[in-house]
Amino acid sequence: MKRKLILTGLSALAVLTLASCNTEKTPEGSIKYNPDNLDVYHFVDVPAADTYAGDAGSVDIYVNYNGESGITFRGTSWNNTIDGMTYTQGSLLPTWNRIQELTKTTVREASGYRASTLDNAYTSIATAGYKSETNSSQYIDLFYNSVSNLRTAGNAGGLLDLTNYITAEKMPNLYAYLEANPAIKKAITTSGKIYYAPYLDGDNEVEKTFIIDTTMVRKVLEDAANGDEAISGANAAANTLQGVKYTPFITTESAKVTILENGEAVEKDVNAVENIIAQQNTILNEGATGKQLAEQLVTYIKAKYPFYGDDVWELYVGEKAAYNTDELVALMRVIKANPALLTGDANAEIEVFIPRGESSESVESVLDLLQLFGVQGVDAENGNFYFAADGTLNALETTTASYQALDILSALYDEGLILESFYHSEATRQSNRYLDQYFKKTATQNYYGFMMYDDASIVTTANDEYEGIGTVREGEEIKGIYSILPPRTYWSTTANTALNDLTSTEGKELVRYYESNRSLQTTSWAIPAVSDNIDGALRIMDFMYSDLGQLIQNYGPEAYWQSDKEQDENTPIKVIDNMTPNNELNAVISYMTKLELVSSNLDFWSFMRGYIGATHGVGHVRLSGVNLQATNYYGRTGLNNVQMAITKGVVKHASNQEAYTWNVSVPTQFSTSVSDDKNQWDGISGFWAANKLNKNEGWVNVIISPAGTDKSQIEIRTLKNASKITYDDMLKQIEAYNKYCLREYANSLGKDCIPGYAVPTSESN
Repeated sequence: MKRKLILTGLSALAVLTLASCNTEKTPEGSIKYNPDNLDVYHFVDVPAADTYAGDAGSVDIYVNYNGESGITFRGTSWNNTIDGMTYTQGSLLPTWNRIQELTKTTVREASGYRASTLDNAYTSIATAGYKSETNSSQYIDLFYNSVSNLRTAGNAGGLLDLTNYITAEKMPNLYAYLEANPAIKKAITTSGKIYYAPYLDGDNEVEKTFIIDTTMVRKVLEDAANGDEAISGANAAANTLQGVKYTPFITTESAKVTILENGEAVEKDVNAVENIIAQQNTILNEGATGKQLAEQLVTYIKAKYPFYGDDVWELYVGEKAAYNTDELVALMRVIKANPALLTGDANAEIEVFIPRGESSESVESVLDLLQLFGVQGVDAENGNFYFAADGTLNALETTTASYQALDILSALYDEGLILESFYHSEATRQSNRYLDQYFKKTATQNYYGFMMYDDASIVTTANDEYEGIGTVREGEEIKGIYSILPPRTYWSTTANTALNDLTSTEGKELVRYYESNRSLQTTSWAIPAVSDNIDGALRIMDFMYSDLGQLIQNYGPEAYWQSDKEQDENTPIKVIDNMTPNNELNAVISYMTKLELVSSNLDFWSFMRGYIGATHGVGHVRLSGVNLQATNYYGRTGLNNVQMAITKGVVKHASNQEAYTWNVSVPTQFSTSVSDDKNQWDGISGFWAANKLNKNEGWVNVIISPAGTDKSQIEIRTLKNASKITYDDMLKQIEAYNKYCLREYANSLGKDCIPGYAVPTSESN
C-alpha cells in the first residue's frame, strides 16, 4: 500500500483548509490541527506481527456501537486520501481489513445496526439464537455487548467458556496478559469460568479531572486592581456572588508543601496566614466588591506562598499548583464576583461550576465535588464502593461524611457557585448543552463558564473554538481550558473513618488525590456457544493483545501513523516508547489522519470508530497515548502535569495494582450480587441513584434546599416502587444496607474486606 507524503508547515495548513468543510482555520491547540513535536519522541521499530499457520476461515463479527458504527462504514461515501479507496456503506473499515490480513481470516459483518442500545441488541441477538443479522444462515462468532449481559448469557449457556482456551499455546497473548495481571483475571472470572475478554479503557490512568478556564485565573489575579466595583456577599447583585454560606474547612496545615517543579517533587516553605475563607467572610458580610475580593486573594497568596513571587496564578494552574480546598472555593468566589473584569460586561453572569450537559452522568459531576472534602467512593470504578485505609470495603451511601458534605455543597449552591439548573433538562435533551454554551461558546448568547469535573479529551475540545479570556503573552502555554491538579484536602489515609464526623482530622492527611481511574470497562466481546468458527474467533480475540494488534486496535493500520520527522513512501513506519511514563508503545497519529478527521466534521472517537474502525470497546487495552493524543493540545498540557505529579508522588491516585491501601480501586465486577427483595434499603438506592434529571427527590434535593435549614423531612423517592419517604426515614435504612448489601459484596472479596460495622452482632466476636 502506497503511503501519502506527510505535509508540514504551510503546506499542511493549505490542505487543512481545503479538506475541512469549515472555511475557518482550525485553532492551533486543536487535535485536528496541531502537529506533535516529533523531536521529543523516541522512535523504535514497529513490533513484528504474530505468525499464524494456515487460513482460519470466515469470522462473523457483531459490533454495534449505539447503532452508529461497527466494523463497516455506515455513511454514504468517503474518499479516503490515505489508502486511496472510496468507502460506501457496508465497506469493511481499514482496521478490520488489516486485522483479517494479519490474522489470515475473512472478516464478515454480522450486524444490521437495528438496535440503538446494548440491551436491545442483546435481547434481539440472544432471542434469534446468535444468528448473523446480515446472513441468517451464519452464526455470530464474536459478539459485542455489555459485560453484565455477557455474564448473563454465559451463565445461561449461550457463550463459550474461554477458560480452557486461554493457554500459552492457543491464545498466547491474552494468556500472557492475564498472567501478568491476576487482578484482571479474577475480575472477569465467574464461578471459575471466563466468558469475555477484558477491555480496559487505559490501565490505571486518570479518567476525569477538575478542568478550568485557566485564562480566567490569570486575568482575575494579574489584573485584580481593575476588579469589579459591584457588591457581593450580604448585598449581592443578581449576577455576582450570592450570600455568605460557606465556612472554613481546612483547619490545620503543615509549614511545608511538596510541589512539582521542572518535573521533580520539591518541598517548599509555607507561611502561617489566616484562612482565606475566614478573611473573605469578614468583608463579604459587610458587602465587598469583586475588586476587594481579588486583591485580598492576591495578598493572601503572596503572604502564604512567597515562592510564587508575582505569578500568584501558579497556585492553581500548571505543575506547581499547591492550592487547598478553601483556596479553590476562594478563587471560585472571586471569579463569580468579577464578571465585568472577566467578560467586559458588568451585567454578565459567570457560571462557576457547570456539568457537561443534560445527562445522568453530567448531573453526577456535581456530586463529584464531594471529593473537595475527602469523601471517598464518589468517582469509584464500581458503584460508590471504596477501600478504607484498613483494607475493608466501604460504601459512600453509609459513610457519615457523605451526608455532611452534601450540606457543604448546599452552601456552595446557595452562593451561586454551582449552575442553578444543573439537574434540569430541556424538551430536547443535549448531552453537551453546557459544554457548548459555556466553554465552546457556540450559542448566540454570551455564556461564561469556569469549571467542570469531566474527561479532558472531551471537554478540552472547547479550545478548538474558544481560547479563553484575557491576553496571553506569546509563547506561553497558560491559555485555554484544561486539567489542573486536585486540591490538598483531608483524605482518610491511616484509619477507617467511615463513621467519623467530616470535620474530624483523625486518621487523615492533607494530600492531593484523584480517585478517578481508567481500568476494566463495562463492554467487551465474547464467542457464542453456537459459533461455527471458534478457532478463527479465538485468533482475532487473541490478536488484540499482541503488541502489533494492540497498536492497530488503538490507532488503526500502520498507514495512519506518523513516523520520525518527514515521511514519504520510502520512510519506514515507526512507533514511540516515551509518550507516557510507563514506556508503553504508542503510535503517533499522522497529519494526514488528522486532515481526514477535520474533513469528517466528527469528534475524534466517532471518527476513529466510524471511519477507521478502531477504539471500539471490544477486548483490548486502550493505550494511554490515545487518550493523550485525542486531547486538544492545551488539554494535553494539563493532563501531562497531572500524570507527572502522580508519577513523582505529588498527587495520589487510585490503582488496583497495589496492595490494599486507602487509594486502591474497587474491582469493576463483584463475584456476587445482592437483591433488595424486601426493600430494606430502597430509599438509599433511590437517594443516590444516578438518574436525577428533572427528579430532585434525592441528593439533588439536599443540595438545592437552602443551606443551614432542617432537611430531615425532605422527600426521597425510592428506587424500585418510586414511593416517597423522608430523608430521616431513608437514613434509618443504613444499618440494613451495611448488614446485608455491603457485607455480602465485601465478603465476596474475602472476609478481611468486611468492615466491623457491617458484621451482624452474632458474628462480630
